Amino acid sequence: MPPPEATDAIPLLIADGDIPTTRLVARELRAVYPDVEVRIPDTLFGADVRNRPILVSRLCHPSMGWLPAHLADRGHAYAYFLDDNFWELTPEVDPHLAAFFRHPAVVATLDAFVRGSRRVIVWSARLA
Repeated sequence: MPPPEATDAIPLLIADGDIPTTRLVARELRAVYPDVEVRIPDTLFGADVRNRPILVSRLCHPSMGWLPAHLADRGHAYAYFLDDNFWELTPEVDPHLAAFFRHPAVVATLDAFVRGSRRVIVWSARLA
């Protein structure tokens, strides 16, 4: 994302849901930017993405797999935030979430978001 003096635009945080991670990421953005617009997938339509910093947080649901190409086709760069290694999430690590995150469509969507991003942001050296 550009530094705050480079733009007056309000950053757009596109998050996978209204979860604690979303609130933490928004709080960190607000430490640098006075305002942040937070959208989850079902409220994304109608969001203006032109000429503003975009951060996508943890979004990898296959229903949003179109978004990386859509942004790229229109010249909109984004950063992608990831706080878990979803590629290695197994039933031994989390028996409840592993089936979702190991599904080929989810993995493909996660890969598309990461590969399409200008920058990937993580909070741990191990994940980096």
